[in-house]
Amino acid sequence: MIDGTNWSNTNFANPFVAKYRNAGPRSNYFTGPPASDKADGYSPILRYADVLLIYAEAANQSEGSPSTAAYAAIDEVRVRAGLAKLPTGLSKENFDKAVLEERS
Repeated sequence: MIDGTNWSNTNFANPFVAKYRNAGPRSNYFTGPPASDKADGYSPILRYADVLLIYAEAANQSEGSPSTAAYAAIDEVRVRAGLAKLPTGLSKENFDKAVLEERS
């Protein structure tokens, strides 16, 4: 009960991930025939490090060069792994290579 909703008094007692529910043209928002939309333990999961690297790459692409926020995101991953922070002043292409290297 996070927002005050008592889920035990509803038909929706099980947690589910709305992003992956059956939302086709004939589906009901909550029941979504023919498949159930309740979580079955097989929902995709992203590691926090992946989220930070996705953000760093997106910031670099959208701004045309690595921003302070992009450096902060990739450096958080590197420092957590015991590596040094990236040197500042990298080109857009070199920053992309650094992000790709962190993912591998």
